[in-house]
Amino acid sequence: MLFASGPPLKFWDHAVEYAAYVINRSMPSGDPKRQSPLEILTGKPSDLTGIVTFGSPCTVFHDPNKIVWA
Repeated sequence: MLFASGPPLKFWDHAVEYAAYVINRSMPSGDPKRQSPLEILTGKPSDLTGIVTFGSPCTVFHDPNKIVWA
């Protein structure tokens, strides 16, 4: 994922974390019930709507009305 998306190598830990996130929500081919590991654990179907390609361009929104406590 990291090499395919092209960001610097300093993001390798984020790539590994995201890979685990995707794998835990994906249906393995060896499960006859076609359930993801997360679905087996929680009993609820996985929500895949937020999964995008690692390294995709994004926009950050900072709400000007939200107070940030430092």
